[in-house]
Amino acid sequence: MISIIVKEMMKACASLSRRASTEIARRLVAMYPNSRQDVIEGDVVGQYHSLVKQIQARIENGERSSSAMIQKCKKEDQMTQMNETSESQQENQKQMKILSEQTSFVPEEVKNLMKCTSYSQRKAVNKGADLQILIEEWPFLFQEIGMTVHFEELTVVPLKQTFLTCLEKKAKRLETTCADKSKRVLEAVVKLRMHRGQLERSSEDVKDLMLLLS
Repeated sequence: MISIIVKEMMKACASLSRRASTEIARRLVAMYPNSRQDVIEGDVVGQYHSLVKQIQARIENGERSSSAMIQKCKKEDQMTQMNETSESQQENQKQMKILSEQTSFVPEEVKNLMKCTSYSQRKAVNKGADLQILIEEWPFLFQEIGMTVHFEELTVVPLKQTFLTCLEKKAKRLETTCADKSKRVLEAVVKLRMHRGQLERSSEDVKDLMLLLS
């Protein structure tokens, strides 16, 4: 049902906003309240928010699949622009293998090599190569320094900064949810608050909470 709705919406507009999804969901619930309202055990707990989320998820999935080929072309163009060839990619890969076996290396050198070979990394991953083979062929891909570069090259999103920002936003909910689920966690939360002597909760509280439970 949702896929049919989104398909018809896409015919009218190829780029759909959340506002458009919300308006469509609102109208559908108004027309079919018994089947489209958010109801739990007979009680109406919402109007059309679940439907909006379903529509948005379907739209995003469609955009993700349609952009896969575009992303591939961009990466190929990027490799050309960086004067990279299959041979140079292999040489850079060999260099990273050598560096991974050393006790110390220059981080910037590894980051640069990871950026230069990002196309080949994705190609290996998308082929479904065995995990052990990937570890052997791309050792830095499984270390923080390489993982971060790979993620940022793929998504243009700073991995660590994004994670910490999300943790900061969700800290209160995480702490409350954990405390509600386990007596042990609740005791740790109480102990943490007494120790910190603060009412406000932040990502630091969540980090300390995890340490208390470890």
